[in-house]
Parts: sequence; structure tokens; C-alpha cells
Amino acid sequence: MISLKSIILLCCFSLFLVSCSILGPNSRFHEGKSPSNFLSSTPKNSFFGQNLPNDTVKILLYKFANGIDFLMTLYQNETGSWSDPGCVKPESCINGAGFWFWGNAAHLLADYQKFASEGRQDYSWALDIIYEKNKVEMVTADSFDDEAWWGLAMIHFYQATNNVTYLNQAKSIVDDMVTRGKQTVCGDGGIYWDEAHTQVGSIANELLISLSSKVALIDDPDGTYKNIAINAWAWFLNSDLLASNGLVLDHYAVTDGKCGELIDWTFTYNSGVILSGLVDLYQLTKDESYLDRANVLALTAIKRFTSERGINDDYPQGNPKAIAEDAFLFKGVFVENLGYLALHTNNNTVRLELQAILATQLGLVLNSQGSVSEYGYVWSLDAASSNNAVDVITHMTTLYLFEGLLHLYGY
Repeated sequence: MISLKSIILLCCFSLFLVSCSILGPNSRFHEGKSPSNFLSSTPKNSFFGQNLPNDTVKILLYKFANGIDFLMTLYQNETGSWSDPGCVKPESCINGAGFWFWGNAAHLLADYQKFASEGRQDYSWALDIIYEKNKVEMVTADSFDDEAWWGLAMIHFYQATNNVTYLNQAKSIVDDMVTRGKQTVCGDGGIYWDEAHTQVGSIANELLISLSSKVALIDDPDGTYKNIAINAWAWFLNSDLLASNGLVLDHYAVTDGKCGELIDWTFTYNSGVILSGLVDLYQLTKDESYLDRANVLALTAIKRFTSERGINDDYPQGNPKAIAEDAFLFKGVFVENLGYLALHTNNNTVRLELQAILATQLGLVLNSQGSVSEYGYVWSLDAASSNNAVDVITHMTTLYLFEGLLHLYGY
């Protein structure tokens, strides 16, 4: 088995090669910018080695910022959204389709403004346009998880700008989720996945925990949002959506107003979102049982979803293009949350394992796609490979990997 030290050295060497290389011409697959324009930053927490972390952080910030530059070539100001004509499944991410995707794109853009924009292109002008164009659907969407992705984006907008309008919008989203979404058919607690009441599942409830706890950490004078998060977790813990083997199961079908079959699909993002929720519940309560549970869930998911190809959700017949477009973003959400847990975990052994898995994924990306401008889904394959899938969604997943690593430095 490859050692953590070997992984770290491999990633540092890969980063060094990237920083010294002359990149190819600007195209859909090449950045065309020199990494000499590094940001100056002092890491708050490092794992790449005592002599290298400054360069490592600079390179990660550079790669993240370049990735945002490409993302913004697909931004449409008239809709406050994104559209990719090269989308693997065009109906999923053109002409406004893919509402939850764009909540995640907005999240990434806000974090660029917060920690990676110094000396780079300023996209702050886009934040309020994005908010104005999407604010109504954020609290009226058919699916409550769609609302919550935007709620998380609003938290990041607030952190980037200190504009309380965005924080208030995040609160409004939580309020709508627990009002329109309240369910009692699959146990008393939690929320439906959708307004049509077809499912009660993991992702919407995990997002409710994560979003309400983040609101509570910022502004919650009467404990309303803290209590929402605690109660949602208590329901989730007893829902049987957490399998005995430590995996998170997807949902209960709801038929004729009754809780039906437990659908035991497993996806990376179901095992990812809950991690940040548990970290934030720990920060709210100082109850280490939340971190203990997060540690178990993270390690179980890593074992389930990691192979020599890297971290991936299941795709049929060896063809990543055959999975649903949504699944292209799942592992990005997962690795970003792994990084958040690694920064906060109370268990050093778990921290080292999470650091190692993220470093391994970074090594795969840099070795296979180190000079591209738009990243492919399978990190162990060239983005231009006919066996890979490449579009705005797969690109965002890799940006989340960079962000997950940056969490380890306190970002």
C-alpha cells in the first residue's frame, strides 16, 4: 500500500511540475496562462511538508482561480445562470436547466471572491445579479434540495460580502423547507424531498441539517436554526437511512400518502453533505459524538467509492457518460466535505486518512489533466479521452476537489 508520505511527495512533485510548465494555447482543454502570477498566502494548516506548503497553497489557489475563469466563460448574465453547449447530456445544463447545478456554481464563485480573487479577475459584480435572477425560485422550487443548494450558496455569498441580504435569504430558504417540506409519514420529523411528496430521503434532510446549522453559527439569537438542525439530525439518525454498515441510503418512496419502500441506492454526495452538517453541529454544541459519527461515515464512504480510478459513483459498463448528469457533481460535493471534516475532526488518524485520499485524487488530476482548462469526470483519465466525460458539471467537481484541499489550510 502506498504510504501517506509517498502520496504527499508525489502531489508536491506534480504541483512543482505544473508550476514550472509552459501551458499550451488557450482552448477548451488548455489554460493558456502562466502560473507566475501566484497569490501571496500563508497557510493556516498544512500537510504537504514543512518546506513546501506556501507554494502548494499558491498553486492550489491558482488552479482554483483558473477553473473559475473557465466557469465564467459559460455564465449568462441575462439569466444569472450558466449554460454549457458542450454538456454531455444537453437537456441537463443548457438554457437554465439544472437549477441545483447553478447553486453550486454560485457557491464556488462566492468562494473565489472570498479567498482566491486577489490579483485576478473580479467577478463580484455577478453576485447580486445571480441573487436577483434566482431569488424567487430559491424559495419556491419543486424540490427542497434544490432550494438548499442555493441556501448554501447564499451563506457563501454572505461570507464573501458581509451583505446581510444573502444571510436573510438563507434563513428564508430554511424557513420554507421546514414549512412546505414538513413530513410525518416516515416518522415524525424531517422533510419531504419534493413539493409533490413523492420521497422522503437523505439529501434534502442532510442539506437541511447543514444549512440550518451554518445559519445558526452566524446569527441565531433565539436558537431557532440550531434547534432545526438538531431535530433534523435526531430524525435522520433514527430513520434507517443510515445503514448498519455506515453507508447512507437514498430515500423512502411515498405512495398514496404512505411511507413505502426504502430505496437503498448509495451515492457519494449523500455520504458527503452530512459531514459538514455534523461538523457544524459539533461547533454549535461541542458534543463530540457528532464528529465521531462523521468520522465513521467518511471512512466507510471512502472504502465504498474509491478504486484505482479514483473516487467515483457507480457507472454502468465502464462508461462514465452513461450515468445521470446529476452524478457528475456528486463526488465533487463529497470531496469538498471531506476536506471540511479533515480540518475539524477530533481524530488525527482520520485526519491523516482524509488528507491522504484527497492528496491521491489531486495527484490523479494533475498527472492526467494537469494542463487542461476544463476538467473531466474521471480524474485518472485525460480530459480529452473518448472514455471520459467533460462538461461544466465535471469541471465544477474538480473545483470542489481543489476547495476541499484548501479547507485543510483553513479556507
